[in-house]
Amino acid sequence: AKSKVVVLLTDGDNNAGAVDPREAAAIAKELGIKVYTIGIGRTGTVPFPQEDRFGGIIYVPTQFRVDEELLKEIATTTGGSYFHASDSVGLLEVYAQIDRLEKSDLEETKFANYVELYPWFAGVGFLMFGLVHVMRQTRFRSLV
Repeated sequence: AKSKVVVLLTDGDNNAGAVDPREAAAIAKELGIKVYTIGIGRTGTVPFPQEDRFGGIIYVPTQFRVDEELLKEIATTTGGSYFHASDSVGLLEVYAQIDRLEKSDLEETKFANYVELYPWFAGVGFLMFGLVHVMRQTRFRSLV
């Protein structure tokens, strides 16, 4: 059986949508979907990009918190696992771990696109047959 998996990359802050994350985890569990949660970022003061009044980007120190408790709860509810990645190297390591955990046999189907050439040869043959027939009825009958 193929496994159903969702990889959720987030800070755990529910700032979009009307569905509570715990409700979504319960629905995923009912549907047999395993959720691997990845908490991304660092907790504490981090540089956060903002646009200045001239349209440029400046980095403002901002308090940031990864809601690890919620992410662990979602993962546990659905039978998945929680991971934390604070940078891109850590994220690649987490993806490699998930890849090792979730191995599925894929069914492979190969198709070959054949171009049939016989209609060309058949067409030439019929054309020659017709030409011989016409030549027998005309003054070229001595050639055939």
